Amino acid sequence: MAHSLRARLGCEHAELLGLTDAEQQACVDALAAGGKTAPLYAVISPRKKAIFDGDCAEDDDWCLYRVGKGPYPGLLGLGRRKPH
Repeated sequence: MAHSLRARLGCEHAELLGLTDAEQQACVDALAAGGKTAPLYAVISPRKKAIFDGDCAEDDDWCLYRVGKGPYPGLLGLGRRKPH
């Protein structure tokens, strides 16, 4: 049981359990191996990236205004704004 406990909790509490250098290196190697198969996520949402790149829907007056492709929609444009 002690070996199992060291194996499960040792990486998080190496100093508390007194892991050897080899055991600590095994923890680092296991962490690095998990990073190779981990999924990658976008840093910014695709919708916001499209707005930043200037790809706006034809009827989104506020997006067109923000990217400089349309006139100021005015206060009435607030009511027409589509929820995202």
